[in-house]
Amino acid sequence: MALANAFPVISKEDYPAFRPVLGPNAPNAHDEWLKIHREQVEQTRLNGDEAAEIEIQHDEFVEFCRVNGHTPNQNALMDFATKKAGWKP
Repeated sequence: MALANAFPVISKEDYPAFRPVLGPNAPNAHDEWLKIHREQVEQTRLNGDEAAEIEIQHDEFVEFCRVNGHTPNQNALMDFATKKAGWKP
């Protein structure tokens, strides 16, 4: 059975605000992050799983965390992308 994976897409403008959320190993530059993102999406699809790329703005993510009592971190970001995609985590 194929798995459904939601991958957050972060704009170049929002990347500096998201960098702390992505953790200490997050690339310094958006271009580096985007390369890794694309590789992960491609590998997921090559594995036969569904990969949806979900655009996330920083303001909407912060609001999601506030309303749901989440600490803004990578797990919360993935949860938000999954919910925004219309899937259950």
